[in-house]
Amino acid sequence: MVNRFFFSVLLFIGFFSLNTYAQSIRISGRIIDDSGLAIPNCTVMLYHEQDSTLVSGVISDINGLFTVHANLKNSYLIEIYMLGFEKNISFLEVKTENIDMGDIRLKESAVSLSEITVTAAKNEIVFSPGKTIINLSSPLTQAGSNVLDVLKTMPGVFVSEDGTVSLNGQSGSQIIVNNKSTYLSGDNLMNLLRSMPATSVSKIELITHPSAQYDAAGNAGIINLQMDRHFFRGTSLAVNSRYTQGKYASGDVGFNYAYRDGKLCLFADYSYYTGKGYNDLNVIREDLDWVTQEPLGKFMHQHTYRKWKYDSHYYRVGFDYDISSKIYLGVYSNGFIMDRRQDGDISSRIVESDHPLRSELFTTNRNNKYPRSYAGGINMLYKPEEEVEWNNYFDFVYHNQPENQFQYDAFNDFVSGQQKQDTLKGDMGGKIRIYAGESNISFPLGKSKVRAGVKTSFVSVDNFTLYHNRSDNEWKEDVQLSRQFSYNENINAVYLQLETRFSDRLSTQIGFRVENTNVKGISQHYTHLFPSVTLEYKLPNGNALSALYSRRINRPNYNDMNPFVYIFDNYMHEQGNPDLKPSLSDNIELSFVWKDKMKASLFLLHVKDPISKSFHQEENDRILVYPDNLSSSYSYGLRLNSTVFSPVTWWKVSANLSLNYKRYKWFFFDKEEKASLFSPYAGLNNLFEFSKNWTAEINLSYRGKNADGQYSFKPMFIANAGIRRQIFKGNGTISFTVDDIFESNLLKGEVRMPGRFYNSRERELGRLFRLSFSYRLRQGKEAKAANRKRYVDESNRI
Repeated sequence: MVNRFFFSVLLFIGFFSLNTYAQSIRISGRIIDDSGLAIPNCTVMLYHEQDSTLVSGVISDINGLFTVHANLKNSYLIEIYMLGFEKNISFLEVKTENIDMGDIRLKESAVSLSEITVTAAKNEIVFSPGKTIINLSSPLTQAGSNVLDVLKTMPGVFVSEDGTVSLNGQSGSQIIVNNKSTYLSGDNLMNLLRSMPATSVSKIELITHPSAQYDAAGNAGIINLQMDRHFFRGTSLAVNSRYTQGKYASGDVGFNYAYRDGKLCLFADYSYYTGKGYNDLNVIREDLDWVTQEPLGKFMHQHTYRKWKYDSHYYRVGFDYDISSKIYLGVYSNGFIMDRRQDGDISSRIVESDHPLRSELFTTNRNNKYPRSYAGGINMLYKPEEEVEWNNYFDFVYHNQPENQFQYDAFNDFVSGQQKQDTLKGDMGGKIRIYAGESNISFPLGKSKVRAGVKTSFVSVDNFTLYHNRSDNEWKEDVQLSRQFSYNENINAVYLQLETRFSDRLSTQIGFRVENTNVKGISQHYTHLFPSVTLEYKLPNGNALSALYSRRINRPNYNDMNPFVYIFDNYMHEQGNPDLKPSLSDNIELSFVWKDKMKASLFLLHVKDPISKSFHQEENDRILVYPDNLSSSYSYGLRLNSTVFSPVTWWKVSANLSLNYKRYKWFFFDKEEKASLFSPYAGLNNLFEFSKNWTAEINLSYRGKNADGQYSFKPMFIANAGIRRQIFKGNGTISFTVDDIFESNLLKGEVRMPGRFYNSRERELGRLFRLSFSYRLRQGKEAKAANRKRYVDESNRI
């Protein structure tokens, strides 16, 4: 019934848009300089001639082309301006259906850039339907020297060290780079983000309702990292370094290089990170009666302390080349190499009411990981005429993670007098190969814009574990723990999207995406339709209303389906689940933007078969942790977000608030279990500008009680602060920051299950003091005619 309703709404909107939009006309042209070269990124504003009220505005594309829409039989003023050029104002009297203004030549300003001080900057935070864009050129958002640190300061974003990414309190978000999937999750995703320098990213897009152009993966939406590009002819070099001191020390250095001359642009990034960290985990388990859930007087106290050392290298290289005025080519490669060595000690004590100390288990666990990840691809864009584009991509990813483990257990039962020692070693390895190809086209159809595309991807996963036990002074294979797992996945997709502007105020975007998934190794075959609808109505003075609907999917990641067992100690095992099903979600949002400064959204998210960690009690006091499908989850509430505003001239503020109500359902031994709670999120970023060169910042975030299936998290508050000084005429920066000032970043949680209550308290890294330095050198001409944005800006992730 619900699907029929949404389908009827989509058909009605599509029919309405095609018929209504015929009332508007298209005004187009091409902006060039005195030498005839196209000028991209020019601001084009259309005003009513009588009262000078704004009708619409656009930015010229990579070829200097622009198109604005207006009503028939009116007189207009069209204003075009670009930094470094004289403003161009033209009078238009609309008498025909479409107007082609041809080439519009801008003259260079008589005042050179070296004679003026440029104070204009991008808006730090920009709202659009289903999307929030954060530009990292603002000091308020430059909060770290690697991407992982920056993400932790983004409004509504929560990233845990195990790789779980939440957006606005909803888990299941996907992180993509340049509109393309990384295909990494968990530790591997964290390794990539930790290796990427923050200076290599120009903006971050928080997308709660991705259009049909994007892959359908990600129940809670996607976080899109847009890499920085080179926008002027000449050379650009940025270097950065940072020293961090907490309980242990760490440091990183890196550089970003770009060179553009004529048709060719070269770019290269590199960073190196080294350091130590730790994790301190305390767990209390209490045995309960399975029927009455009353305490039985038996407890287990576990203390785990892990210490690790990282060494990682990250690189990104590539080039963009203009083959002709209509064909553009881009080639890239990136990857990271990491060595992670971890030593851990686990102490487990069992206490009973009649035995103050029943037994004790001491475990030493050494784990070494050596992940290597390489990716590359080629992009080609063909643009034969205005508003017509055909782009094609081919990408590959190769990931290899050798791993070894050594574990020693010493057990002492103080009641029976039994003592036992065990030694275990394991060799693990996993290789992932991914190949993806995609073709997209966009063109005008009447008064609308059509986007369509096809994509196919092939994933091959090969994993193995080989465990040995020490017995009779020799190593013997443990056949119960040693396994091999192969997995092959093919996803084929096709999409169609229609973008229609009814008038200067009303517009829609309607899309349909079909994805066919075929899996070998666990034998899954399914096809799903993913519709998306966006309606926006713009009001005067920067106000706007929007309504959005989208369907998404969250497929199990490759590690979650891996049936291998990872042994923490004899009382805690973790295992994958090859029987996992994909989860499907329906997402509805109603939003209001006030004066382009504040956004309020009502939302509803329903997820079928959500994937969550489950805890199962096994024999000998062992708990098995594994991913499983719950029955369903509901989440609804209110979100409030602001752009950067200034209460006074020297103080800039951005704030966000999310009020969520969540409800989960699952089955445990054929009995339905439920969990629900109210979960608030809040964030406040403050920037204080004492002078032109001195700034300070205080960032506060609060995450209320939260839940993910069986596991519930207690509230958490984090405060960070720092001071920054610009040097070398604004080209360099020195900053000193303190993360987690009050050491309140504690992950506290609990699990209630039949027969057992599990309570945990975990700290990672603690308070950190950071000293950073960055410097940017540019040689060449500023962004005038040479600012030819000829690179391929991918419209889809792979």
